[in-house]
Amino acid sequence: MNGKEELRLARALYQLRIYFESIQIPLTLQELYQLTYGEQWQEMPGALWLNHLDQDAYVTAGLEEFHTLKTILQTMDEAGLGLLLSTLEEETARLGVHVFVPSPGFYANYYRHRSRPRDPDEPES
Repeated sequence: MNGKEELRLARALYQLRIYFESIQIPLTLQELYQLTYGEQWQEMPGALWLNHLDQDAYVTAGLEEFHTLKTILQTMDEAGLGLLLSTLEEETARLGVHVFVPSPGFYANYYRHRSRPRDPDEPES
């Protein structure tokens, strides 16, 4: 990874940490890395910065950027942390946060099967 990609990942990890805090997920990023990668966790992208993210002004400036949970997860996936995302989905579901990572096709199926409210002036069929 080059410096720009590392900064994007560091910002995404910081944004995710803030998100965890805001919805009160009792799981740290370090615990998530350890659950996913075991003894090799410190060798994975971003692991060395986990305890220092809030001390870097360039990283914390990421909160001022437009970001969503989707952009955070995409950045992590592009950095090679797909396995971490799977663990994230499993652990948040275990904690009762089932909407954290929607399954593929969720939105397409949601809108396809959602019923539209009936117009009271429209004749019934």
